[in-house]
Amino acid sequence: MWNRWIRRVAAIDEGLMRDVPRYDRIWATHIGYMLLLTFVILFGIVYMSIGYFGASQIVFDASNNTLLLTSNSKSNADTIISIVIALVIASMIFMFDRAIYQSDWFAQAPYRIEMSKRERIGLFLGKLWRVAVRLAISLGLAFALSTFVELYIYESQLLDTMQKNHLQENKRIYDAIKQFSVDQKEEIEQTEKEIKELDETLQEYQNGRVPTQESKESQEQQNQQIATLQSALNSNQESINHTLQQALVPLEKQLQKLIDKRDKEQAIYDKKEIEMMCYDAGVANGKISGVTISGTGKIGCGKICKIHKKAMAQSKKKIALIQKDISIVQSDIFLLKSKYRTMLLDAEDSYKAQKTQAVKSYQEDQALKRATELKNAQKNQEKIKTKLDEQQAKLHNLQTNQKRLLSEYTQRVTSSPAFIRFRDGPVTRLLALDDLYADSTHGDKMFEFSIIIKIFLMFLEVVPVLVKVLFSPPSVYAVMLQQQADQGVKRAYDGDAETLEEIERQMELEERRRELYELRNKRVFEESVSREYKHNKSDYAKSA
Repeated sequence: MWNRWIRRVAAIDEGLMRDVPRYDRIWATHIGYMLLLTFVILFGIVYMSIGYFGASQIVFDASNNTLLLTSNSKSNADTIISIVIALVIASMIFMFDRAIYQSDWFAQAPYRIEMSKRERIGLFLGKLWRVAVRLAISLGLAFALSTFVELYIYESQLLDTMQKNHLQENKRIYDAIKQFSVDQKEEIEQTEKEIKELDETLQEYQNGRVPTQESKESQEQQNQQIATLQSALNSNQESINHTLQQALVPLEKQLQKLIDKRDKEQAIYDKKEIEMMCYDAGVANGKISGVTISGTGKIGCGKICKIHKKAMAQSKKKIALIQKDISIVQSDIFLLKSKYRTMLLDAEDSYKAQKTQAVKSYQEDQALKRATELKNAQKNQEKIKTKLDEQQAKLHNLQTNQKRLLSEYTQRVTSSPAFIRFRDGPVTRLLALDDLYADSTHGDKMFEFSIIIKIFLMFLEVVPVLVKVLFSPPSVYAVMLQQQADQGVKRAYDGDAETLEEIERQMELEERRRELYELRNKRVFEESVSREYKHNKSDYAKSA
C-alpha cells in the first residue's frame, strides 16, 4: 500500500506495474523515494534559509553599560509564510524533476534491441542535453541555496560582525548613553556619601559633641596662603643665589690668576734649585727631571751656583707674596659666601615665622567658628536633619527613577535621525559575509568551506536525475509505456468513430480493472486482519 503511494509520487502507472517484473516495481519505488527525499531536503533548506531574517535586534543593558544582541521569537504568521514559501519552492523543483523522470521513460532504448549508430547517438545526445540543462539549473539553485545556508551556518559570526558595524556607526550615540548611565551612578554615589557625612554629624550632635565643620573655602585659603609664602621663599632664594654667583665670578677669576702665577713662580724656583744642586755636585752635561744641565764638571759651588741661590731667594719671596694674596682672596670668598648664607637662613626663618602665623590664624579662626557653632548647636542640628531628609528623598528619587530616566534618554537619542538602526536582513548579512571572507585570518578557510557546501548541495540536487537518466536499468515498464503511447497516437491519428469508441472503452475497462484490483487488495487485507483477531482471541480463551 505504502509502496503504491510512493510510486504514484513518481507518476508510475499502477495498471502497467501489474504486468512488469518485480525489479521494475522495485526501481519505480526507488525513484519515488528519491523524489520524496529530494522534496524533503529542499523544503528543509528553504525553510531554514528564510526563517531567520530580521530575528535579531540590539538592546542597551543599563546594568553593566553593554549592548546585548537579542533574538525575536517568530510569530505564527511568519512561520506559516515561511512554510508556504518553502512548500512552493520545493514543490516546483519536485514537479520539474518528476517531469524529467516521466520524459525519460520515453527516451530509454528497449533492452537488446538493435539500433543504428545514428539512433544511438541521437538518444545519447538527448540524454546529455537533459542532463546538461538540469545540471545548469542545479548549479544556479545550489549557488542560491548555499548562500542562504552559509548565512545560517555563520549566523553567530555574522551577528558579531553586524553588531561591530552597528556600534561603529552609532559610536557617538552609544557613548552618550553610557556616559548618561555613569553620571547617574556617580550622582547616586555622591548623594550616598553626603548622607553618610550628614548622618555622622547628626550623631555627633545627638551625643553631645559638636563636630568641627571646616569649610573647604577656609582650608583652600590657608593652603593658598602657605603656597604663596613658599613661592616667595623659593623666589628669594633663587635671587640670593644668583647674586652670590655674580659676586663670586670676579673673585674666583682673581684667585685662579694668583694660583697660576704661584705655580709658574714655583716652577722657576724648582728649576733653579735642580741646577744649583747639579753644579754643586759637579755634574758636567745632562738632563735631570726635564732640566738641561751644562756644568763644568767641578765639585763645589762656584760663581754660577751663587747666582742661582740668589735667584732662588728672590723666587721664594715672590711665592710668599703671591700666597699671601691668595689667602686674602680666599678669605674674601669665604666672607661673601657666609654673608649670603646668612641671608638665605634669614629668608627661611622669615618663611617659617609667616607660615606659623598663618597656621595660627587659621586655627584661631576655626576655634572662633567652633565657639559660634556651640552657640547655635540646636539650630545647626535641625538644619542638618532637614538637609539629611532632603538628601535621602533625593537618593530615593534617583534610585527609583534611574531605569526610567535612562530608558527615556535612550529612547530619545535612538529616535533621532542621526541614529542608524540595527538592520538584520539578507543584504546586511551578505555584506557581513563579504567582510568575513575578506578576513586575513579565517577568510580563506571560510571560502573553501563555501565551495564544499555548494558542491554538496549541487550533488543533492542533481544526483536523483543523473541516476534516472544515466544509470537507469533496462525497464519493461518503459517498453510497455512506449507501446501504449504508440498505440494511442496511432488510434488518435486514425480518427474514426469506432477507434475512438474503442479507446474510450479500453480506458474505461482499465479504470474498472484498477478499481477491482484495489477492492481485492482491500478485502484481502481485511480478511487477514480478521483471521489474526480470531486467532488471538482463541489463544486468549485457551490460556484463560
